[in-house]
Parts: sequence; C-alpha cells; structure tokens
Amino acid sequence: MPANTSAKAPQSEEQAIAHFGDDDLGRIQSILFGQQAEQTEHRLAQLEAANTEMVTRIAGELGTRISALETDLAHRHQLLEQRLTEAERTAARGNDQLRQKLKSQTEELRSEARAEHAELSKALDGLRNEIDRLRSETQSTAATKVDRSMLAEAFAATAAKLADTPASSKKAK
Repeated sequence: MPANTSAKAPQSEEQAIAHFGDDDLGRIQSILFGQQAEQTEHRLAQLEAANTEMVTRIAGELGTRISALETDLAHRHQLLEQRLTEAERTAARGNDQLRQKLKSQTEELRSEARAEHAELSKALDGLRNEIDRLRSETQSTAATKVDRSMLAEAFAATAAKLADTPASSKKAK
C-alpha cells in the first residue's frame, strides 16, 4: 500500500530525537530517517489496529459458528437419543409380541401333543387288550386242539392196533 504522507505533519526535531534517542546518533537518525520512521510507525499502528479488529471479528464469527455447531450437535444428539429410545421400545414391543406368539404356539403344540398322546395311549391300550385276548385264545385253543402231527401219530397207532387185532384179520381173509 502506498504511504500516506499527508496524514500527519512531520514531527518536530525534538520529538524525533526522543524517538531515536537523546544522543548524537539519535539526532542524526532523526534527521535522516525521521519522516520515514514516522510513516512506518503510523502504518504499523494502522496494521495493528486492523489486525486487532480482524482478530476480534473472526473470533466473534468463530464463536457464533461454534455456538451454532454446538446447538446443531446437541439437537442431532437429542434426535439420535430419541431414535434410539424409540428403537428400543419397538424392539421391546416386538420381543413382547414374539414372546406372546411363541407362548400361544407352544400352548397349542402342547395341547395337540396331549391330544395325540391320549389317542395313542388309547390305541396302545386297545392293542394290548387285543394281544392279551389273542394270547388267551391261543392258549385255550392249544389246550383244546390237537395239532396234525399228534393226530397223525394217534391215527397211525390206532391203525396199528387195529391191524393187530384178530377181528380185522378175519375180515381181511
């Protein structure tokens, strides 16, 4: 940026000496560089003021943005918490519904199993009774009936006896 030469009137020699120092070297520096030093110092003061103003403005903007981000973050966190809570409630309701469904299906299966067990027990008892009846009939039939081999032996023995008897020998002649 160009230096602003008309901004201030040049300082007096004594002020310039105070700026550079009170000794002879300070006076020479003041004479040679006085106006340039004053302009540079004025420019530095302007830059520092602009810098301070910019830092303050940026700090304010950053503070506003950070505050907005914090608010947005808190809002999003709250929404996520609500979603999570709702998901947990939904899962709990789902679990309760599933538990009730499983319980009713289990009860249905148990009642079906009891009915089938009763039917099968009744059929098994009927079969046992039929087996017992068949056993007793078989035993009584075996006691009262003679099997074929025993009949054949009995007929053969009777035939042999008849053949040995004298009456059968008369008819044979």
